[in-house]
Amino acid sequence: MVKNVLAGVLLLASVNAGAEVYYCADVASIGFGKENGAYTSARFPEQKFKMNLDLAKMRITIKRKTTEIYQCKITYPHQPGLLQCSEEFYHFHFNATSGRYVSMHGYGIINDGTDSVSVSHGTCEKFD
Repeated sequence: MVKNVLAGVLLLASVNAGAEVYYCADVASIGFGKENGAYTSARFPEQKFKMNLDLAKMRITIKRKTTEIYQCKITYPHQPGLLQCSEEFYHFHFNATSGRYVSMHGYGIINDGTDSVSVSHGTCEKFD
């Protein structure tokens, strides 16, 4: 298993050596927002953002209003382009082959209730 994961990382790294820059845009963003003291279903504005993918460190850095740094792993060795990344209660799943992603933020409702819960999906294009 470890050999398969390592082989996948090396394969992906050999195709995409060094850190890569992507420009990404949400297609849709939905979830739950707090209104009048209660969480209700909501649509959120789609966002555009810059993403750095560093395969050597297995890390994604996303620059939105704040900077989010995600540690990544390859969950399926036979699909080394699929990255599962997390940063505490935020998750970002990225397909380096297709450029598609799913982003999930789910901290506020289980902590202090001040943050929304959201799921977004979209696409990224590599900046050459």
